[in-house]
Amino acid sequence: MLNQGHQYYVYEPDMQIFLAAMHHIDFQSTFAGIPLKGLAVGADKNTIDQFFLSFSKVYERGNGDAFSICV
Repeated sequence: MLNQGHQYYVYEPDMQIFLAAMHHIDFQSTFAGIPLKGLAVGADKNTIDQFFLSFSKVYERGNGDAFSICV
């Protein structure tokens, strides 16, 4: 179960997988009430660098969990 005291980030490097998931998953209800701090889609260097920099700052403070959800 998700810890409501933490901040969550979602990253999907493949735009096509993310778009396919959006057709099958109601993201609004899935993430309702979850403190989602970041969402990044794509594999370009700038997207990845900004996303992981933001995540690493939260993770270092002990307020982030790293886990993977396979689609």
